[in-house]
Amino acid sequence: MAKPYKTVGHLWTVYFYDTGKSIFFDHKPAENQVKYWLRTTQGVPESALDENFKLGVVIERVDIFS
Repeated sequence: MAKPYKTVGHLWTVYFYDTGKSIFFDHKPAENQVKYWLRTTQGVPESALDENFKLGVVIERVDIFS
């Protein structure tokens, strides 16, 4: 019988719908980290990062198996 896969760690992925890009973190990112990433690397203007920006962002935990 085959051994079941074992979880060896996890990453957090942040996906932004407006640009179709994602980034990985080794920890669950805080809201200000996500906003910084969007502003500095994705060219998202500060005005777009209001309370509604969360509607276009998905943060998920991704398990890594061995």
